[in-house]
Amino acid sequence: MVLSAIQQVTDCDFGEACYHVGDDPRPQVALLVRERSAMIRYLGETPAELLPGIFLEENCLVVTVLLRAGRMVRQIYPVWWDYHAPGGPDAFQLMERQEYLAVYLHGDGARRERTFVLENSLADFFGSARQQAARLPAWTPDRFNSARREVCSRAGGIEGLWVELAGKTPPESGGVPENQS
Repeated sequence: MVLSAIQQVTDCDFGEACYHVGDDPRPQVALLVRERSAMIRYLGETPAELLPGIFLEENCLVVTVLLRAGRMVRQIYPVWWDYHAPGGPDAFQLMERQEYLAVYLHGDGARRERTFVLENSLADFFGSARQQAARLPAWTPDRFNSARREVCSRAGGIEGLWVELAGKTPPESGGVPENQS
């Protein structure tokens, strides 16, 4: 069963984010953020920043895109990408190909309150992540969630993860920071 964007964002708690693959005829990936309406107003109009990360945890590839919004009040929303989740390979391929990435902030009542459209700077990152994931044996959703918690715990939380990823310099090949445990 494929959830609509509204169903998907409604399933998120305030302060959480996820990705959504839109329907045909030209599917696109969008990032959905669920936040309190008052916080969305505090975030202002400053465009969101994206910071990707990839971690290998015992043959489980944990892919994240950290979304940071706001100038005076900054919030960081992690979006987790499980290659072996239903639709995962399709989402990775779409992220490789699409030129722009929509970010929708949904407030109280799951009402869409703010939209950012960003150039998709993550295409090469998702191409590399897709290739790495395809070479690994499949993992379960429980294993992915456990590996995701390990990554967050080791970094000291989401803010620590942002600092860790922001401090990495991409390899000269033009790729993205890669962390392996």
